[in-house]
Amino acid sequence: MHNGDVTDPEAGRATFWLVAGNAMDTFSVDSVTGALVIVGPVDFEVCSWYGLVVWIFDGVGKCVGEINVEVVVVNVNDNPPQFDVDLTYITVREATPPGAEVYATVTRDVDGSAIFYAVREGQSSEGVVYWLGVDNVTGHVVTRRPLQGAPRRMHMVITATDVSDDVSNDVGRHVASMTVVVTVVKDASATSRGRGRGRMQRVTVMENAEIGAIVAAAEADDDAMTSSCNSALTYSILSSSDYDKFIIDRFTG
Repeated sequence: MHNGDVTDPEAGRATFWLVAGNAMDTFSVDSVTGALVIVGPVDFEVCSWYGLVVWIFDGVGKCVGEINVEVVVVNVNDNPPQFDVDLTYITVREATPPGAEVYATVTRDVDGSAIFYAVREGQSSEGVVYWLGVDNVTGHVVTRRPLQGAPRRMHMVITATDVSDDVSNDVGRHVASMTVVVTVVKDASATSRGRGRGRMQRVTVMENAEIGAIVAAAEADDDAMTSSCNSALTYSILSSSDYDKFIIDRFTG
């Protein structure tokens, strides 16, 4: 910055003072030369614009001029993407059809960069990519084929890499990762035998299972049905030690 013709030779050399607009003391002005100097962190995500005001004083302390400086901060890719969690557990039925979405990652990038997703096979369960895949645009975990025969427990490490549209402003790509632990469960199938006597069925329920989720399905065979056209088959729980954690739909079982 220059003071132009505001200096009065008889009044001595002009001095410069930064008097307004300097958020978080990011800048400083050399009182002798008027040079604007960065003295604090410049971060687009914190402050993207500054309206600085510099006053010019003559040798006797009289304000003889004002300079307004607009500083526009250009965003660069300097922040990595972030997953909402580092580790999560999900349960998937083995008969889930191919292409089904079984988990949706939640990711954000404060720089607004596009994100590319992938599976880091070297840190994931061996062969997991045969059964499961990750959409490289959305980050959603999808089944590649039915999971009959898949390992009961698998884990996959998902990476998110930021990609800036403006290559000139990239200071280097950043990579974040998270782990999804997948438990494959068999579809529940049970057939009631006779009246009041049934076959024991064992099912697995994750401790974080959602209320209302179906964990088993009772099916009645011909021996349990009556021949009356006016009768309707209903289901009920006769005994339980689950402390009222489960209920059964009286019409569907």
